[in-house]
Amino acid sequence: MKLRTWMLTIETCLFAVLAPAVQASAEITAFDAPGAGTGAGQGTQAIGINGFGEIMGYYYDSSGVSHGFLRAPNGTIITFDPQGSTGTIAWGFNLEGAITGYYSDS
Repeated sequence: MKLRTWMLTIETCLFAVLAPAVQASAEITAFDAPGAGTGAGQGTQAIGINGFGEIMGYYYDSSGVSHGFLRAPNGTIITFDPQGSTGTIAWGFNLEGAITGYYSDS
């Protein structure tokens, strides 16, 4: 029990010392995937970010159809849909870095 308490105390102290430095360098960048709709229930939904700074997720276009996207750290966005799909939801990165998710077809 003493070891756990000690480790928790060390972690808390490190967080208190390092957190302000991390927060000071954080930057929030707003973006929309190309073709994302602007109406109710439309737009871009970022779901995850990997260790390379790539962000993936999905967006709904002006027709209400969902599509997947991958945003590179430099801001380049690639959109994708599996062949024959009528809606795509990118939902995560697997351990090998591939985008996982699901899609519907007709």
